[in-house]
Amino acid sequence: MISFARGYGQDPIYALFAAGYLTHGEINRAAPREFTLSDFNDLQLAQEIVRRLDSGEASPQLTEPVELDASSNVVPMRDDFNPDALPHAAYPDTEEPGYPDED
Repeated sequence: MISFARGYGQDPIYALFAAGYLTHGEINRAAPREFTLSDFNDLQLAQEIVRRLDSGEASPQLTEPVELDASSNVVPMRDDFNPDALPHAAYPDTEEPGYPDED
């Protein structure tokens, strides 16, 4: 079984677990695995954030408003900002300024 797992590039410990020779607790005691953020995909990370928010476990960085100060890279939007005035902004209709009609 171990040779078979290695032949397929799998960890033999998990093959022994899958076959019922080891329990989950035995695996964790023998060789605890440390995970890094790069071990998880974007969906898994987002689901964990939602789980923490729903359970009340989220840190203040996720639950409190951002405080703007002189060193912040987040600035409030100007009152006179008009996104419709941007030359490359998407428009809700199919006609975009600057493009000729294709008739």
